[in-house]
Amino acid sequence: MARALYAGALLAALAMAPAAPVYWDTWGYVRQALEGDVGGLGLGRPVFVLGSYAIAQGWLAAGGSAWHVEPLLRLFWTFVSAASAPLAWRLALGCGLTSRAAVVAGLAVACSPVMAHVAGTLLTDGPATTLLLAALVCGVTSVQRQSVTQAAAAGALLGLAIGVREQLASSIVALALMLLAAPRALRLRLGLAMALACAIAAALPVAYVYFTQPGYAGTVRGWLDGLAHDRAMQTFGVQDALRYLGWIAAFGPAVAVAALVSFARRSSPVWRPATMLFAITVPSLLQLLSMAGILGMAYSPRYLASAWPGALAIPGAVTLDRWARESRTRLALVVAALVLPFLVAVPVVRSRASEAVETWRALPSMLLALPSNAVVVTGRPCPAIPLVRAIVARDPAHDGRSPGWQAVCPGWAWPRDLAAHLDTARADGRPVVLDLRPASWTGAEQLAALQQVEAYARGGANAAADVVVWK
Repeated sequence: MARALYAGALLAALAMAPAAPVYWDTWGYVRQALEGDVGGLGLGRPVFVLGSYAIAQGWLAAGGSAWHVEPLLRLFWTFVSAASAPLAWRLALGCGLTSRAAVVAGLAVACSPVMAHVAGTLLTDGPATTLLLAALVCGVTSVQRQSVTQAAAAGALLGLAIGVREQLASSIVALALMLLAAPRALRLRLGLAMALACAIAAALPVAYVYFTQPGYAGTVRGWLDGLAHDRAMQTFGVQDALRYLGWIAAFGPAVAVAALVSFARRSSPVWRPATMLFAITVPSLLQLLSMAGILGMAYSPRYLASAWPGALAIPGAVTLDRWARESRTRLALVVAALVLPFLVAVPVVRSRASEAVETWRALPSMLLALPSNAVVVTGRPCPAIPLVRAIVARDPAHDGRSPGWQAVCPGWAWPRDLAAHLDTARADGRPVVLDLRPASWTGAEQLAALQQVEAYARGGANAAADVVVWK
């Protein structure tokens, strides 16, 4: 069953995934893989970035093109992310679910439109989910077999997961709750093994980067400042709540409803303390709810991916199993309810991603047509500019030439006075590029930035010889 679920999740990811980077973070991760620069988001995602860097450097050393690093990394991490489905199945079995319910949980992860999209895209969310589930499986095994070795493996895997996405540090609570199901005399040894292994696995990559990359601490401070910026921007009203609920449904509407039924039943096994199901479900549910207020939820549901298996897929499988065990017809309906949303979502998601894919494909030639000192003001493709710069520097066709394009991006680094910033650049002899293509701007924050760019263009800049306008 594990192999079947893995194959299904892998095929789903390959079918759903866009054929090029479409996420803001993805462009940064590819550049980091080329340059080995760990930093920028959170603790820098050191495990993910250093792993990607090793793959990219091996590819380049073997004569591969820098232009093909992104699809190579995307494929590698897709193979890692697809393991989430069989791990969810194994975790459900460890939580005491029936074999049928465990298969439903695995299918809920494998066939989830969001999980497939995340797994097929170069992001940290998919690999982090795989590592988290592997840690939880080892944690369950350590208690059931009373194994200190498995406890250490659980801690180490969670430490690595934190090195892929630092928010998963909250899952330490899940491992701690598991200890309540262990014999009292063994809890201390298991807990110490988990804690020590987790601390070492999480700290070593960060320490390595801290001592080998000057300025790393500054990137962490910059990230904290960015979080303050996001908190100031974020609101949570009716529209935000509806979007959040819509994202949850996008993971799998039938599973989400079934999970709600599980939580609503006072006799539900998910509420029984000192059980593995409680230890998995409750921390995951709290993680899911805590993400409702982050600014990134306006753009994508991917931030909920690591919480989906424990918070909704496994509890939902409990209810679906109870309903489906009465007849084969009901079981067939459950399978259909899991698969159909994915089949509907594939053409929709790929169509919506097509504009971003075309933007990426056209961007290198558009940039190479500019002077090397140009200042480019754009929205969604903004982080792709330093990536193209890094690729060009490693492309033999360009003789190691590294263009000095400067990207002006919406978000944390957006100038307080855009007009003054661009006027200064022009006074220094740097041409300015204004990207006014609607497809290049998405979300409330970027659209607000676009209004400033359009105002600058209307002020006469679009007729100036040192201003280029992309329409």
